[in-house]
Amino acid sequence: SGLIWVGTGQFNGGLSKIIPENPSFRHIQPKQRFADYAENVIRSIFEDQNQNLWLSNKSGEIFILDENLNQIRILDELPFEGAESTSMNVYTMMQDREGYLWMGSKGGGIAVSSRPLDSFREDYHDIGFYHFTRENTGPGGLSSNMIYSISEDAEGSIWIGTFGGGIHRVESRDDRDLVCSHFDESNSNLNSPFIRHIFPDSQERLWFATTSGVHLLESVFGSDSASFRSFIYDPEDPKSISYNDVIHIFEDHHGDLWFATFGGGLNKLEILKPEEAAFLSLSQKDGLVNDAVFAMLQDSLGYIWVSTENGISRIEPDTLRIDNFNSSNGLQCNNFSENTCFLTQKGKVIFGNTEGILVIAPGKEERSNFIPPVVFTRFFLSNTELDFNSESSPIQRHIDYLPEIILKQPENMPASPFVELPQQLVAPKHHPVLEEVQLESAPPVDGYVRTRARATSDVLIQSESGDPLLVRWRYGRGFVAALT
Repeated sequence: SGLIWVGTGQFNGGLSKIIPENPSFRHIQPKQRFADYAENVIRSIFEDQNQNLWLSNKSGEIFILDENLNQIRILDELPFEGAESTSMNVYTMMQDREGYLWMGSKGGGIAVSSRPLDSFREDYHDIGFYHFTRENTGPGGLSSNMIYSISEDAEGSIWIGTFGGGIHRVESRDDRDLVCSHFDESNSNLNSPFIRHIFPDSQERLWFATTSGVHLLESVFGSDSASFRSFIYDPEDPKSISYNDVIHIFEDHHGDLWFATFGGGLNKLEILKPEEAAFLSLSQKDGLVNDAVFAMLQDSLGYIWVSTENGISRIEPDTLRIDNFNSSNGLQCNNFSENTCFLTQKGKVIFGNTEGILVIAPGKEERSNFIPPVVFTRFFLSNTELDFNSESSPIQRHIDYLPEIILKQPENMPASPFVELPQQLVAPKHHPVLEEVQLESAPPVDGYVRTRARATSDVLIQSESGDPLLVRWRYGRGFVAALT
């Protein structure tokens, strides 16, 4: 299989498994020596016009790496124009169409570069920022310093998403003040003031991920109010979004929109009409590595990469085939950061995690061709497991140590897969497929073939003894069902 096992004989020794690195994955830890775990927790990633990569950590530092991912500078503090320099826990970075760099922070407000980035030196030793907070902006300024997302729409307007203070649209800005329109539950039909992500799609629509569903901006009435269309989880509607806490929004090469949730897996928007919306959900039961999904990117080969709380998944969007990666097959860190990803100009897929960044080179990942051997671990005769410790057992050693087993004619009876007893049909849980089926009044079955449901399947009907009878699972864009 390619794994290396190492046994040690010291007092605290044991058995260790060595997993080879995956050539598609490169892990970069910004700080090799650190006093605090937070110094390598990356919370935002951005690439500038010189292909330099900017990384922010949870300790308030900014790392600048060149196009070869070599570190060229660390900003321990942001140099503010006309104010004392200070560090910020940056959660989002964005460069507007005029070239200015915007940084939003958790608790520290917003920093905007004093000039377009291309007007500074290449090493940014002369860079400066203006600092805007709830405290230093006027009545039309920021309502919160918790800035989780900043985005620019098709018309060039800057939108700011706060975690607890709703949405802002920037109306004007100078070196001293930031004037905004403000939208929350008081002047709109927004369900939640906790904004995680703002995403402008290719059709010039503006989407907002919140802790209470997804919101699509429909209209803005001056600076006083706005109207949104909301998409929230409905337990009675299997086509609704699967979970209300939405972290990240992503658009693939086909223009399809995907929504990452904090506990409900992925949701792909399949139908969007004035009176109808339908989502296709993918979760752990469909093969996803984890249901807490934090970010998504699509590589140059068309694969969609999904970072989660426990590893990453790679999805083939046409067939929905999923391959998973974690510390068991090539990752050095399983726990990724929310909304922390970037696709570089050279096509590198980068995700931030709790120990640095993961850089993915598309097409280099390895799949194991190892076919594990078939081994016997238990042995049954006439549906009864043999205990080799019993004096009456026909085998007196564990099956692992038996070179062969020869059965006499009366004993040549393997465990039967057939159940020939009347069994009542039972639905283990409510499912829309069985909405109009009354299993309670259905006659019992006279028998069935005993099977085991696959881990990613839904058991729709089972016998009263718990054996699956009707099972379905996802395959490509549809489902496969099996009746036993």
